[in-house]
Amino acid sequence: MITSDPRIDISHSILSISTPGSTVFPGDREKSVALARLLNEWQGALVQTYPRQFSFVAVITLPYTQEAVVEVTHSLFKLGAVGIVLLSNHEVYYLGHSNFRPFYEALNELSNESHTIFIHPTTPYLRYNAQLVEANPTNYAPGLVEFYFDTARTLMDLFVSGTMQNYTNIRYQISHVGDSFLSIIDRFLSTTADGKTSPFYTILQTRFWWDSAGPTYPHQVRGLLAYEVPKSRLTFGTDYPYGYNYETSLEATLNSSFLDRDDLAWLFEDSAKSIYQI
Repeated sequence: MITSDPRIDISHSILSISTPGSTVFPGDREKSVALARLLNEWQGALVQTYPRQFSFVAVITLPYTQEAVVEVTHSLFKLGAVGIVLLSNHEVYYLGHSNFRPFYEALNELSNESHTIFIHPTTPYLRYNAQLVEANPTNYAPGLVEFYFDTARTLMDLFVSGTMQNYTNIRYQISHVGDSFLSIIDRFLSTTADGKTSPFYTILQTRFWWDSAGPTYPHQVRGLLAYEVPKSRLTFGTDYPYGYNYETSLEATLNSSFLDRDDLAWLFEDSAKSIYQI
């Protein structure tokens, strides 16, 4: 039997499968589609067995767009997923790529409700001689360095491509408080928005939620709030089981001078409910 850990008082968790998702077999459409279905059926069965403890966001089969539409429909309406998870890139293609327009159009029109995409970074790749090559220019593991920048790449791609602006029934939850994206928002918009930056900031403030997994408090979160993002858009995350120093991150959150008791109650109890409608 699965029970909540009384030491940390977690009553409900939203499960997500991050990198590599279903792209364990790059270039193999059939295996990727089958793996995504297997992962989602497993999560769905777990949620059905323990509905008070768990919800889940579904793995999607991008870059295979038609299959991704089938999988998101099956996961949301048959398995009860509360959202979907996308990686910062799917086999070279960043999330604003024109190949993905049919997927966003379908998600945007699936129902009268808004749907949430949780974005998590992954290893960047290049295509060379019909093969995917890891595009990591450092000697360090991608998760140590490149993940932070790949989040920024895909968020910039979503804005420049118009994806954020065109599909207004889609909400976004961004892992690690946006990683390195925060440090370049002003510079990025000043060169891409033709001086009309207000709508972009409004999107960041109203259709984005920001997951705090990792050592993001207090400095990184304070930087996010400087963009007038409401504290109600902060969500609590852990990166479990891959992260480390959970206690240190939690203590930093609790001791942040800019969060009062009501802010903390919202962060730990209500924020996830608001974005995933659970």
